[in-house]
Amino acid sequence: FEASAKTGYVLDDYFGSSLGSQFSVESYQQELTTGQHRFSGEQNTFRANLLYATKLGCNKKGLTVGVTALVDDYDVLFDSLDLSRNEKVFGAYGEFTWTPNERLSTIIGMRIDEHNLFGTMYSPRLHLRYSLTEDLSFKAAAGRGYRTANPVTDNLGFIASSREWKLEDPLIQESGWNVGANLTYKFRIDYRDATLAVDAYRTQFDKLAVINVETY
Repeated sequence: FEASAKTGYVLDDYFGSSLGSQFSVESYQQELTTGQHRFSGEQNTFRANLLYATKLGCNKKGLTVGVTALVDDYDVLFDSLDLSRNEKVFGAYGEFTWTPNERLSTIIGMRIDEHNLFGTMYSPRLHLRYSLTEDLSFKAAAGRGYRTANPVTDNLGFIASSREWKLEDPLIQESGWNVGANLTYKFRIDYRDATLAVDAYRTQFDKLAVINVETY
C-alpha cells in the first residue's frame, strides 16, 4: 500500500514566496519460491520533504531550499542470507534558477545528506536549456547520484536457476556522475506535430554492484 499527502501555502505574491510539504508512506511485501531458493522480503518506507520557494522579487530568478528525511526499513531473507537493514537519511538542499531571457534557463543545485550507514553524501547538479530557434532547443545536465544496491531483488530473474549465490559485500552504496545532452527539433508534417530528438548520456560510476553470472 501507498499513501501520500501534499500541502502548499502562498506567503507573498510579490516575491512569489511559498511553503510546501510532501509526505509519503509505502509498504511492500514479496514472497518467492523457485527450485531450491526461497525469498522473503518486506520494505517499509517513510519520506518527508519541507521546502520554501521564492522568486526573489524577480521573474528571472528563483530560489528553493528545503530539508528531507527518509526512513527505509528492509526485512529481507534469501535462503540462509539475512539481508535486512534500516536506513535513515536526513538532508538539506538548495536550488537556484536563473532565466535571463526567453532563450536561456539554468538550474544550479546542491544537496547534502547524512546517512546512518554510509556517512555524508554531496549531490551537486546543473541543468541548462537554450533555445537556438523557436523550433530547436539544446539541453544539458550533470549531477551526482547515490543508490543503495539490492543485489537480490534487482536480479530476481537469476533466482530461477540452480546457481549458488555468493555475496562478497551484501551492503553496497552505488555512486556515480551523470552527464548528458539533448538536441530537440520540433516541426510539422502536413498538419501533424512531429519531434526529432538526439540524446547522449554517460554515467561514470565510482562504486557499482556487479552481478557476475559467468564465474559461478
